[in-house]
Amino acid sequence: MFHSDFLMRQIQLMTTAIANMVFNKESVATYDLKGGVTQSETNLLYVLLRDLADKQKINEAENLLFEMLDRDNHDHFIIATDFYRRLNSLSDKELEEADFSREEIVKGLNEVHSIFRYSDS
Repeated sequence: MFHSDFLMRQIQLMTTAIANMVFNKESVATYDLKGGVTQSETNLLYVLLRDLADKQKINEAENLLFEMLDRDNHDHFIIATDFYRRLNSLSDKELEEADFSREEIVKGLNEVHSIFRYSDS
């Protein structure tokens, strides 16, 4: 339980730090649908990720995220960060039922940062 709480706080700190460094915001970045639900491929990605995660198909959602991720689309970075922030808000039980872990959330966030060149390395 301590390990899980520690990771949960680490993920919260990571997403807050991203908001501060990349978006110049005090709070985490969230994606807002632009021009309606299906007006763009970016909106569609966001809706699909959210719906799959809501159905506890998190692995499928993460695979879709990395298949569609466009490193030149800043909104995709926001969507990816928001996706992992949302996953972090799930309980340990919900993550376990979806065959996902907080360690995978951290790994995914780090991978996204690397793709968008927002990492320390």
